Parts: sequence; C-alpha cells; structure tokens
Amino acid sequence: MEPNEKSTPECASDMELNEKSTPEFASDMEPNEKSTPECASDMEPNEKSTPEFASDMEPNEKKLLINDNIHGHIHLDWRLKKIIDTPQMQRLRDLKQLGLGSHVYPGATHTRFAHVIGVCHLAGKFFEQLRISQPNLGITDRDVFCVQVAGLCHDLGHGPFSHLFERTMKAADKQWKHEDMSRQLFEMMVRENKLEHLFEEGEINFIKELIESEEKDRKGRGPDDQEKEFLYEIVNNKRTGLDVDKFDYFARDSLSLGLTNQFSYERFMKMARVLRCEDDKLHICHRDKELENLIVMFQTRVTLHMYASRHPVVCAIDKMVSDAFEAANEYLLTEGDDGRLYRLFDCADNLGAFVRLNDSIIFRIQDLWLSVEDHLNHPKKVEKVKAAQLLVKRIMTRRLYKFVYQRKRIPFDENWQGETIEREIFELGKGKFNKEDIYVQVPVIGFGMEEKKPFKKLSVYSKHKPNEAKPFHKSMVSLLMMPTDFSEKIIRVYSKSEKQEATDAIRLAAIEWDKRRIFPPILLILSYNVIRRKGANKSQYWDDCGAWGNGAKASTPSTLYTRQNGLAIHVVKRKGKYCQEKQSNGKKVYKAVEPQPASEDVLTLPRNYSKHAHSNDYVRRVTWLEENQRRCLHE
Repeated sequence: MEPNEKSTPECASDMELNEKSTPEFASDMEPNEKSTPECASDMEPNEKSTPEFASDMEPNEKKLLINDNIHGHIHLDWRLKKIIDTPQMQRLRDLKQLGLGSHVYPGATHTRFAHVIGVCHLAGKFFEQLRISQPNLGITDRDVFCVQVAGLCHDLGHGPFSHLFERTMKAADKQWKHEDMSRQLFEMMVRENKLEHLFEEGEINFIKELIESEEKDRKGRGPDDQEKEFLYEIVNNKRTGLDVDKFDYFARDSLSLGLTNQFSYERFMKMARVLRCEDDKLHICHRDKELENLIVMFQTRVTLHMYASRHPVVCAIDKMVSDAFEAANEYLLTEGDDGRLYRLFDCADNLGAFVRLNDSIIFRIQDLWLSVEDHLNHPKKVEKVKAAQLLVKRIMTRRLYKFVYQRKRIPFDENWQGETIEREIFELGKGKFNKEDIYVQVPVIGFGMEEKKPFKKLSVYSKHKPNEAKPFHKSMVSLLMMPTDFSEKIIRVYSKSEKQEATDAIRLAAIEWDKRRIFPPILLILSYNVIRRKGANKSQYWDDCGAWGNGAKASTPSTLYTRQNGLAIHVVKRKGKYCQEKQSNGKKVYKAVEPQPASEDVLTLPRNYSKHAHSNDYVRRVTWLEENQRRCLHE
C-alpha cells in the first residue's frame, strides 16, 4: 500500500511507522521489544513462522520492489534484500556488463548489478512456473531461496571490465577464474556482514556449488538433493548451457546494443518440465516443438558476441587496456584486508584488495604520480607508467590499434596460436615494421560450450508423452536451422603502430601469410584435386580438375604442381623455369608460368605417391579442406 493512501489498516505493517494503532499488533511495539507475530501479513507468504526469522525482521520490513527496464517490477524477498545491501554486491554497480563495449555502442553502459538482479528474478519465476506445472517435484521455499542467492552472487568475482580482466590474468599465467572468485567472495560476504542466520545447515556450500561446480564434486545439502539435480541447471547449467543467466543477458544486452532479441525465455520456461532422463536423474527437459526456439537462443549468443564482446574494435580497445594493465601492474597498488599493498595482478590473492577493483582503475592509471626521485633513480618505472598512460590517452583520443585483416571459418580443433602467427607474419614483413607493432588474436565464437555440442545432452518430451524424456536427435530440427558446427575460431591481425606505412606493411604480410599458411599449396592441391573416388583401390587417386586427363591414374613419376589464379596446374622445369607443357601441331610447346612460383609453392608428387609417408595424413584433411577451400580458391 502506498504511504499516503487512505484505508483502514488490517495489519500494522500496512500503516505508517509513526502512526498510532491498537497495540494488539506486534509491529506497533518498540523495535527491541520481543513479540510473536499475530498477523500473517507481517510475514512473507512462503515464509515459515519460525521465531528465528521473525526476530530478524524489522518492524517495517517488506519485500524489495525494483522497477527493471527489462523485467518490469521485481519483488524480492527481505532476506535477498539483506544480501543486496552489502559492499560486495554494491561493487557490481561499478562493473559494466559489456566491459569496454560502450566505446563502440554508447548505450551499452548497463552494469553487472542490474544483470544479477534480473537473474535472481528469473530464477524465482522459473521455480514459480515449475511449481504450478509439477507440484509433485517437492520444490521448497529453501530451494528457491538458495538458487536465487546463487543468481545474485554468481558474478561477484568479475574484475575490472568483466571478462577482460580474466583474459589478462590468463595471459599473465595466473590460474584464475571469476567463478572461483565468486564462490570465495560469497563466503566473505556472509562472514563479514554476519548473514549466517539467513542460511540453514549446508546451504552456504550448496549455494557455492550452484554458482560453479562439476557434477562429480557436488554434495548438496544432504541425501534429498540427489533427487534435485535440476536445481543445478537454473543459474549455471553445465549440462546444456540453457540457464537464466543467459536469458537475462540476452535480453539486457540486446536492448542496450539496439539489436532484436528473437528468443522468448518466457515461452521456454512455460514449456520446460523436469523429467527422469537416461542417467536416472531428474533434469530440465524441453518440448520438442521448442527446439527451434532454443536454436534461436544460441544464434542470439553468436550475434551478441560478434557484434559486441568480439567486435573487432572492442577487441582492439580490450588489448590496449590489457597492455596498460601489464605496463602498470607493479605500480597500481591496492591495500588488502591484511594491511599489505598488492600489485594489480596479485589482488586476486587477497579478497580485501580484489573488492576494491572496478572499472575506475583506468582513471587510476591516468593519475599515477611520478616523483623527482622516480625520474632520477627509477627509469624503468617512469618508462612503464608513461607507456600505460599513453595507451589510456590513445583510447580517450580514439587513436586505437588498427584492425587490418581477419580469416574466419577456422575449425575449433585447429590449434592456431597468436604468438606463432605474429612471429611468422613478422618474418614475412622483411623488416618493414617492428615485432612489437603486430598483435594477432584468435577468438572463439560459438554456441557457448566450445568444442562440446550443446544439444548432445539435451532431453525433450512430446505433447502426447509429457512424462517421458527422450534424447535429442538432429532429425527433430529443420535442416535450415541446425548448424553443422557449433563453434569456430577467427584469426584477426592488428597493427599497434600509429604509422600508416607500418600498418600497410602488416596488412600485406598478413595476406601473404594467409595464402601460405592457411591454404599452403600442398594442401590446396591434395584437397582440391586429389580425391579417391568410390570403388577405387586404396592406391588409386584421381584428379578432380582433369590435370592428368579425365580420370587417369596418378602414376606419373615426379609430377610437379603449382597453383595459378586459384587453380592447380601441372608444370615441368625447363632451363631453370617452371613451364606448362602443351601440344601444338603434334609438338610439345613449353610456356613459362607467370609469375614464376617460389620453390616452396611447387608440389612434387612421386610415383605411387599414395604410398608416400605423408599422403595418408594429407588425405585425412580433405574432410574440411575440400569443403572450405573450394570456395576460398574462387574468391
């Protein structure tokens, strides 16, 4: 009820705090005066009237009402409000959800705080729907409370600029994950804010497992939780990747980026059922006709990553901030809870120091002060601090690292390392730019489970058999919707130099590297030309381009091949030059290939080359090379 609204109060909790009323209600008594609540409206609807919770409530304690721009009005339990009103949770107000994405999309300034509120709300909403559709599941108020707390606290461990800090820590050889830090900070939050009375025995460890855990390590709160495996699939679903964390950030990020979110999480939750699956455990299953909607969800994830977190310009700014962190690491000191000063990358070793880190750290780099003594006696410090400050200044003045080249459609299992590619492109540059001027990134874009197929463990049910779970099969989905691959790598090349000459040289070297390494001649020819036809003997390979004649057996000794205009051509060596051999009036005519290929661009095939030591390895690679390189040869 609104404070100024006039009505006859039925319970003291509906009245103003200082308003007089008949002292029959406990809420009219002094805050420190003990009483037993006599009015049901003083307590939460699902709350048990146990004295320990009643004594924790303030006289005017009510549900927390939040007006969210995604989910509308959100009502949260008073115990969740106590968790929200802690320094560890409030820190999330200073962490942007999309990190440095606002430098490309000015509206992408929403925070982790708004996101975790939405996740908590959706977790409660999901349980509400399951309770209505399947009351026999035995979902208790304590189950709902624990999962909602996990939703609130699952992102506590993010560092400055969210995932950027985690990637920077890994680059610095720090074995660190934000999920592990979230578990530690949750324990710290409960301990320092004296919130133990909110939890029953075993619930703190249970919530930590809900935030992040492997199935083999889960203990739950007791034997009863063995029949509630589905509780682990609400906030962080390791099984299929379908959870309320994604539902919220898809909707929230799409709104901020100006993109359309086609996925309906409300329909998804209404269609979900908890059923016993092949492993004899209860899991969240989905209606067969909703599978296309799930694919739309994963495609939405790919779109958000391509346009936001993996946007080429966002990645360039990420690298600049990461380089600034690395340069200023030793001089960005933060006090820990033990009174010691910790360097930036060491803050993860002390929770008190870590909670002081947020997105404002970039301004701390700008404000690093160099004394006269530093200039006289510590030239290394001066050099690194100035380098970090220059990078921040370049970001502010939009003098960013230049995105010069990229190659898409790299299979996930291809082991491309950015450092190796940088070295090879530098060698091809022939001294036209410095080694420090080039940066190569190999991001992974996909459905969210890297090499794992998210549909592999998906279970579905049908309209006519709503209580029978069956495993997903690709025949259940339209061919137009089901992808053949669920993740891929992208090779991106950047120039750190502000000189246009160096940037152009890096671009040309990257293009040349692409030709030599991604599609080297030996693989081009074997994938594009040499294909074993059905019914042929193992030692017989046939030419797909007619270079040996229409289907002749490959038995010519010392056959030379190179490529020209995207096609493999047969050549011979005459007078030190590679030539094409042609017949003219019954005579052999040799025409030099222009331009002359380099020796490494010429493939020599010995007699019966199918028995050659490496030929089988080459043929095995036809699987994806043939499919993708045919297209690339004609680009």
